[in-house]
Order: sequence, then structure tokens, then C-alpha cells
Amino acid sequence: MSPASPLTLVCLGDSLTGPSPVGSFYLDKYLKWSDLLQFGLDAAEGAAPGAGRVRVINRGLAGETTAGVRADLQARVLDLAPDIVVILLGANNFSPARVTAFASRCGAGAEAEEAAARGVREASEMRGVRDELRADLTDITRRLRAAGARVLLLCYPRPLADDMSRVWTHANAGNPDIAQVAQAEGLPLLPLAPAFAAAAARGLPVGALASPIDGIHLNPAGELEVARAVLARLRELQWV
Repeated sequence: MSPASPLTLVCLGDSLTGPSPVGSFYLDKYLKWSDLLQFGLDAAEGAAPGAGRVRVINRGLAGETTAGVRADLQARVLDLAPDIVVILLGANNFSPARVTAFASRCGAGAEAEEAAARGVREASEMRGVRDELRADLTDITRRLRAAGARVLLLCYPRPLADDMSRVWTHANAGNPDIAQVAQAEGLPLLPLAPAFAAAAARGLPVGALASPIDGIHLNPAGELEVARAVLARLRELQWV
């Protein structure tokens, strides 16, 4: 492929991927894993930053859910005519407040409120939330593929912090559903937990990987681990 017609790679997700609002400038403050992925791709071919054969576009949004992406997919992603889309979505589907609201609509408000307050297994086991995630993600990936894009699904790392009582235990609750969609739709899958476990085994402090406040939002080393894992998987697939 010539430099004049680069591949467009879109990174789609929530606050682990992008800022708020979508497309807002943040590079004067920090780098996201999508930026590090761009650097890695450019460096591999000896290109100047942003001048290689793959153009990475960040379309993450803090607080985003699968329903939000499904509703906004055309303007946010499809209009970019992407060749590759890397998706990390679903954590916010299981946020305690959202689970409570969802269950209230289904007539189970009191029970869901109790589950949300505890913030543990009850929230992640709510069938309606899981069904919604799978339906949304299936629709999103089918529309992307119908438009000619190749899709890679990511599973969230396990929330980690020195004080585990503070972590967002719901953050990776949707991983089984993400994996189920990948299998049903014949899509490649990349679980991020092994990369984070390997980094910890190398002696990298937990606080270098993720926020000590919630155990899931990425610190600089965590951004780097995601970028490395995604780049390796894309190369394995021979997409880049």
C-alpha cells in the first residue's frame, strides 16, 4: 500500500481508550494507547510520526456504553471508512448506577439498588444487561464488517489495586459476553489480562499499570501494555 493511501485504524471504546468529548485534544496532557500504537506502527516502518501507512484515529469516549456506540456508529466510525476497528467496550454497561436504572425499567428496582450498592456479583449477573451488551456488540460489529472493516475485539484487564476494596469490580464483568460475540461472529479476540499479568510478573508495580483509585483506568505503563498487546495481535493477524 502506498503512503498516499494509508489504512485507517479506528480505536473505539470508553475512557480506557479516549477522552471526553470524542476527538477532543489531550496530547498536551497525556498519551493514550492509541497514540502509542501509532508510534509503534510508524517506528516499525521507519516513518515519521503520523506519516506511515496506517493512520490511527481515537474514537473513545469517557463513560461510553455499547448502546451509545450503537446509536452513534455512523457518525463516529462508519463515516471514517475504516479498514480496521479495534473495540474495547462494555465496562460501563455494568456500572452500578446504570444497572439500577436498567433493572428499574424491568420492574426490579429495589433488588437492583441493593446489588448496585454492593457493587459485586449481583450487578454483573443481571441477564438483561448482558443480553443488551451482546445484542449491541453484535450489531456494531456486523455493521462495521458490512462496510468492509476488519474488527478486533478486546477484553478488559482484571481490575487491580493495592487496596482491592476500592476497585471497580464491574469493569471486566462483560468479558464473557465479549468473548461470546467474538466466537459467534468469527471475530478475533484479544484478552488484555495476560499482558497485565505478565507485566506484574516482571515486577512492574500495580500502580504503574492502573489507577489506585479504581484499579481499571490506565496509568502510563498500562497504556503501553495495551498498545504492545494490540500491535502484536494485529501483526499476528497480518492486518498491519
